[in-house]
Amino acid sequence: MNNAETTSPLDYPALVIRERSADRLAATRHPWIFRSALTEGARVPDHGAVVRVQSERGTAIGVGFYSALSKIACRLVFGAGEEPGTDWIGKRIREAVSMRTLFRIPSNAVRLVNAEGDFFPGLIVDLYHETLVIRPEIRGVELVVPAVQSVLEDIFPGKRIFLKRDERAARIENLTIPSGYLKGEGNGRERIEEDGVSLSLIHISEPTRPY
Repeated sequence: MNNAETTSPLDYPALVIRERSADRLAATRHPWIFRSALTEGARVPDHGAVVRVQSERGTAIGVGFYSALSKIACRLVFGAGEEPGTDWIGKRIREAVSMRTLFRIPSNAVRLVNAEGDFFPGLIVDLYHETLVIRPEIRGVELVVPAVQSVLEDIFPGKRIFLKRDERAARIENLTIPSGYLKGEGNGRERIEEDGVSLSLIHISEPTRPY
């Protein structure tokens, strides 16, 4: 079981960053922590683990996904003082989907979760008519794909679910899950409409190529 399901942030492994970097993060609230910000000799968590980020003095910075391979060592999901809770994955996804519902977008193709833009770094979720497409961009998100799938099945019963492998991210983050249907079957194609007008045929099964 991935440690994203741990009940308390205190149970997450600690990732210690330099005081100067901590001050900069506090001022900007940027969700990325680069590897150069880590203290020398810091304990290295498992690749993809959810970690508790703190300064050298022990000041809480937040909670995020750790990467042992990328130049971006951690992507923060929560800031200081925020409690993830036991269903934070479902809560973040539902909040993102609810926002799109408010917009009343007249299309059957919608980006439901847009990574950092929806406070869920590394996760892209698109809806193409009858198929939901999950695209994990970091190892930490790939490890929680079953939880993401479960939430989407609850929100969109009857929809097919397809995992699309991002080849560039896979190379950087050592992602392991291949592209394919997680729920249902199909030919990888969906007809897209906007304002009742048929626009194009989307090939969701085509791989995302490295660039």
